[in-house]
Amino acid sequence: MITGKKINTMRRSHRNVSARLGYAPLLVIAMSHPLSGWAATAPLLGSAEGFVVLGAATVTNTGSTRITGSLGVSPGTAVTGFPPGAVTGGTIHKADAVALSARNSAMAAYTALNQPCTKDLTGQDLGGKTLVPGVYCLSYSAQLMGTLTLNAQGLANPVFIFKTGSTLTTASNSSVVMINGNSDCNVYWRIGSSATLGAGTKFRGNIFALASVTMTTAANLSGRAFGLNGAVTLDTNNVVPGSCQAASSGGGKVTCIPPTIKTISPSKSVEGGPAFKLTVDGANFAPGSVIQWMGKDCSGALQGTTQLTCSIPSTDIVQEMKANITVKNSTGCISAVRSFMVVCIPPTITSISPNTIVAGGPAFTLTVDGANFTPGSVIQWMGKDIPGVLHGKTQITCLIPSTDIAEAHKANITVKNNDGDVSAAKTFTITVDLAKLAAAQAAAAKVAAAKLAAAQAEAAKVAAAQVAAAKLAAAKAEAAKIAAAKAAATKVATK
Repeated sequence: MITGKKINTMRRSHRNVSARLGYAPLLVIAMSHPLSGWAATAPLLGSAEGFVVLGAATVTNTGSTRITGSLGVSPGTAVTGFPPGAVTGGTIHKADAVALSARNSAMAAYTALNQPCTKDLTGQDLGGKTLVPGVYCLSYSAQLMGTLTLNAQGLANPVFIFKTGSTLTTASNSSVVMINGNSDCNVYWRIGSSATLGAGTKFRGNIFALASVTMTTAANLSGRAFGLNGAVTLDTNNVVPGSCQAASSGGGKVTCIPPTIKTISPSKSVEGGPAFKLTVDGANFAPGSVIQWMGKDCSGALQGTTQLTCSIPSTDIVQEMKANITVKNSTGCISAVRSFMVVCIPPTITSISPNTIVAGGPAFTLTVDGANFTPGSVIQWMGKDIPGVLHGKTQITCLIPSTDIAEAHKANITVKNNDGDVSAAKTFTITVDLAKLAAAQAAAAKVAAAKLAAAQAEAAKVAAAQVAAAKLAAAKAEAAKIAAAKAAATKVATK
């Protein structure tokens, strides 16, 4: 499987390939001067017209690949894997004059595709873009993750040219689709080194890779795969030439009245839900019109020109997402997008056990019962994730540490699923131990009484000391009076 990470790695590893192959300066000069008014021109394919697979070194195949058109190799001689691969509507040419002429024509077409840019997309992922006919340049690698939409604008045979300085790589199950027209014979990819189509990719266009082309398992191509100096490697693929339309007398335009969508019903569903019938109401629907779910045809029933229905399987709504809904007519005209929402079901809590505990206790197991729990769900204690054990969709347990219940307070308990959805909160109460509180209060009262008694005793001592001091002072005063009287009496007697 080719992932975005692998694409970036491949991009770095091949950045200098084009320089080694000796053509990068010419491409860079062309890219440096984009001409917004330039009209892309389809090259002449000459002898390569009848070929859909052409390699320079080898063409190798694994599995039941189906080739519609001729297959060739030149100057190499090896073609392996046919059978089990099959070629219909053409011939296998190994290093013969026909293959040599086809390769020369393909090299000439590669040169002719070096046209001035109408837009520079360097560094941008092609996935998710909708582009009109023109020449699109990427100085380094090109990567496609998702869907690239080519808007033909009703032209009979619109020309799209993509030029890369290095590689082209698509992620698994990526696609190139065309709207407002269905003629893809003039979609060209001029690749500076190698092209790799990821598993399950549905690709459109003629790939002219200066080095090699690799189509991984079940990648399909409407166009051509030319490895001009290397190999073409196939694995259970389907390769058919692109289709062209004859231009009408009205200036090259094909009649294309795009369908319109007014409403879709339902417009949303829950992830993991059952299959359901999608009804699309609008206008300009016609026989052969189909509903498209994320670019994938969903065949159903047409009700006149204003309503389409189809069954959406449960496998398309397994996770939260926004799905693009379009209607495609048999002419290839596609409506504007309507969004269908696949929404998640948030978890709910019905009870928690226990729901209260005394502060200061040991760690304990909290059990949360509810609904819509999923693998990866966690209990949250005051917003803090506490990993635990999931018991089906309705119960989850975890260990609450003693540090979280050291003091009395109220804690909010929630459950968070792995997609980030959080339940409403339940309240957990950490209470005070009343017996311990009473004992603490009694002890405090006893200590206070003892302190009071001591203070009172001390005060009594002070008061007694003060009385004694007063008596002593009075005695001293009395003694002084007596002494003074004696002294006076003695004085009188001596006279």
